[in-house]
Amino acid sequence: MNPAVAGSEEYVDIMALYRAQWVGIEGAPSTQTLSAHMPIYRISSGVGLVVINDMLGAQRTTTIHATYAYRRKFRFGNLGVGVGVGFFQKAIDGNKLRSPEGNYTGGIDHEDNFIPGQMVSGLGPDLSGGIYFNNKKVYAGVSINNLLGSKVTVDGQGASSEIRLPRSLNASGGYTITLNRNLNLQPNVQVQTDFKTFQTGINLILYYKDNIHGGLAFRGSTGNNIDGLSALFGVRLVKQLHIGYSYDFSLSKLNQANTGSHEVFARYIINIKDGSKPGKIIYNPRFL
Repeated sequence: MNPAVAGSEEYVDIMALYRAQWVGIEGAPSTQTLSAHMPIYRISSGVGLVVINDMLGAQRTTTIHATYAYRRKFRFGNLGVGVGVGFFQKAIDGNKLRSPEGNYTGGIDHEDNFIPGQMVSGLGPDLSGGIYFNNKKVYAGVSINNLLGSKVTVDGQGASSEIRLPRSLNASGGYTITLNRNLNLQPNVQVQTDFKTFQTGINLILYYKDNIHGGLAFRGSTGNNIDGLSALFGVRLVKQLHIGYSYDFSLSKLNQANTGSHEVFARYIINIKDGSKPGKIIYNPRFL
């Protein structure tokens, strides 16, 4: 969610994630994400790529961002300022929609010119920006997504409609507490808002030798948007590969209609050498 994260680690970081939310409800949200980023030491920068495909009922939103972050090292940590440039595609499957006045005997006729009768889509530009700080103990970042507030036009059965992607703000931070040589505890918090409503997430994760982690997460802030309690677990299978799973139990009234939410991820890292450091000097006696 934050383009300033690009290059914040000293390796190539590749992650794939799949989330199925509110399983059991027809048309419930599902999300697939693929991201990768890496540092470029010679120009004190990081680059990345983020692809997100989000399904919700008859609606699909796909975004692709190339990210760049300028990075600066300080005595107390690393600071990155980043930007993400790309596009989004909004698609609506009119075959899944129904209107009260529609006629669906032998075909699709919504009796509403603005509702599409088939799959329609539109494409628009997208821009995001953010700032991110991290060191061995602390991380914190703020980003604004959909900065352009772009809109796309989709055709209905005789008329067109505009769909706008609203601007949103995401803030997150966490702190690592060393319990002993093998155990680290990390509380962290995330706040998201579209400047009309907001939601918070609070997580508590325990790491064992950076090879196994487990924890709990709570999502919500007020009675109207308290949504779920999650249990999460992950393990490093080999030095480069880390996989994880989380299960959400709904705390809202939706828990009467679904069996929870599932999320799985796989993360693969490739260690790279800091190119800004000079190599070993080997003296050749022929040129002394």
